[in-house]
Amino acid sequence: MARFDDGRARSDRYDRRPIPFDCVDGFNEAYYGRPEMLLDPRARSACSAWSFVDAAGIARFETRLSGDLASGRMNRLAGIREVAKA
Repeated sequence: MARFDDGRARSDRYDRRPIPFDCVDGFNEAYYGRPEMLLDPRARSACSAWSFVDAAGIARFETRLSGDLASGRMNRLAGIREVAKA
């Protein structure tokens, strides 16, 4: 087993963990099943990567995502079939 400089053991093993489509956690990768959450500034602020995006970039993102959600394009890109409403 590999060790850190201070002697602690470390594992060099990485396992893939699939993210369930209905994951309710609030990290960027979990939002692929509910991308509309990324329109909420509070959800974005919980993900540190968004701190590197300027206001103009966020505005472009919101405009495009809103349009893609409204048109159904986001579902098509993600391979999600529309569910008929009763």
